[in-house]
Amino acid sequence: MEDPEVWDAFIFCCYTRLRWCDIQAFSPDHIKTAHFIVQKKTQVEHYLTLHPVAKAILDQRFAIRLNPERQRPIFRLPTSEEARRVLAAWCLAAGINKHITWSCARLSFSILLQDALVDQATVALLLGHTTTRHVFETYRRYRPKDQAATIALLPDPDHPPKPAIKTS
Repeated sequence: MEDPEVWDAFIFCCYTRLRWCDIQAFSPDHIKTAHFIVQKKTQVEHYLTLHPVAKAILDQRFAIRLNPERQRPIFRLPTSEEARRVLAAWCLAAGINKHITWSCARLSFSILLQDALVDQATVALLLGHTTTRHVFETYRRYRPKDQAATIALLPDPDHPPKPAIKTS
């Protein structure tokens, strides 16, 4: 099941942390002169810095609609149920046996930042949270960066660590 609008919107969310409720109604009006957006869920205005991937998607959307209406959504998306079916079909076609939802785009945004060693406070700010609690509880990075390097830190049985010598 192909739907380039859903594909572009999902990838756009992976690079902008927008929720389904934000992307569904995301229009040129939401991109004010300084790229501020009001998140629908929280009603808080946030600065939206566009990654080159997100900017390219927007440029492509604007090229498709030469004179976009300021209040018309940038992405022509189906219902949320139909969008979830499209995501499920993509996962099945890719051999991914995991339930993927629109929230996974936000999680991917957070994980990509954490993989780049961005601190939790900055990740929280970029996600639109006022504290790091949700980053730690919901968007936490669970897998180690390099398992081999981590395991190599364990002591070698042939060369155990030397005990600390107390000096008085």
